[in-house]
Formats: sequence, structure tokens, C-alpha cells
Amino acid sequence: MEATKESNGLSMLDNSLVVVVGNDGSSTHSKDDMGMITFGSLGGLVKTGNYINYKNASSGVGRPLNSVYTTLLNLLKI
Repeated sequence: MEATKESNGLSMLDNSLVVVVGNDGSSTHSKDDMGMITFGSLGGLVKTGNYINYKNASSGVGRPLNSVYTTLLNLLKI
């Protein structure tokens, strides 16, 4: 995908966003501590090269996965 250039000059990978999510967190099938990795930048809409920990330091609760998906859908104007 990186080698394929598209009409806007960016690679196919840069124009795409691949999201991979682990289905279980903390080895207990919990919704907490679920790992997520993304590839691509959705045409520059998603900042790349960062590690983000959404866990609240005081409560230990992480950001709900559905809010991450909602953010991505909002980027796509869906």
C-alpha cells in the first residue's frame, strides 16, 4: 500500500486507515486495557507516530472503545 501512489500524490496507505483491536483486555475479556493499533493517516486526518494511553490515572478506567470509533466516523463525516 505504501508503494502505490494515488492521484493526490499520497500513498494508498496514507489515504487509508487500518484499525486493529485486541478483543480482550487484561487477559480477562474485559473492556479495559484493550490494545489498538492503526496504520495509515486517513489522508492526513489522523496524526501518526504516537503512543496514547487513554487510561485515567486516578480512576484506572480507560476511554470506551465506542468513543474511539465515533471519533473515527466523525473524521469521515459519517
